Amino acid sequence: MKIEDIRRANLRRWVAKNGVPPKEKSYFSQLSKGDSSFGERAARRLELAYSMGEGYLDSANQADAGVPSTKNAEHIFDFRDARRRGHATGDVQKDVRGPGEHTNKNTDPGPDSKGQYPLISWVQAGAWETIVDNFAPGDADEWLDSPVRVSGESYYLRVRGESMYDPLDHKSFKHGEIILVDPHRDAENGSFVIVRLDDELEATFKQLIIEGEKRFLKALNPTWPNRIFEVNGNATICGVVRTKLVEYV
Repeated sequence: MKIEDIRRANLRRWVAKNGVPPKEKSYFSQLSKGDSSFGERAARRLELAYSMGEGYLDSANQADAGVPSTKNAEHIFDFRDARRRGHATGDVQKDVRGPGEHTNKNTDPGPDSKGQYPLISWVQAGAWETIVDNFAPGDADEWLDSPVRVSGESYYLRVRGESMYDPLDHKSFKHGEIILVDPHRDAENGSFVIVRLDDELEATFKQLIIEGEKRFLKALNPTWPNRIFEVNGNATICGVVRTKLVEYV
């Protein structure tokens, strides 16, 4: 039995007993089913992070005892992996109300999830085209549900600063809000885009303005200095913003 197979068996055994950490659903599933390599570094990190005990994942004797099969692991890892599947599995909640019970008319069901996508850094966004093929589930800060249908290589970013916030326009973005970016959507005049300038490592967030053969980037904040500037061959569009999430704490 290969060491990676032992680790996968032990991980399934641990999950069957302890459950899947919410932020690691995609990663645990891919490790367990063999969709991601299960090397020394990954094994030691998981043992330390989840108090499994040193060497827990490498124990051959333990792996042979009552291990959930890979087929059964499908039920343990009930998650939505948009990058591999391109759609959500979805969780269905049955209506278990008895006769005479009524729904709350003041609330409506939320939008169905269209898959989960990684929340990444602005540096990662600037290099997304070159790193996406080797991007592992554990490389993201977390994975978030999408309320809209986007391409499988889409990603989330957390807005930084106030350059894209206009207090008089509802189509603006506050510091801390989370935006969903589709790298395969065509950027048009007026699109909100993630752009990497040639002399920068990190991507930036602006509105695209197209006039004839010229392209400009615009900050939505009316008081922002150098609010509009021209870009041509010195900028790469890394994706178009589709929607945003707002967290209330």
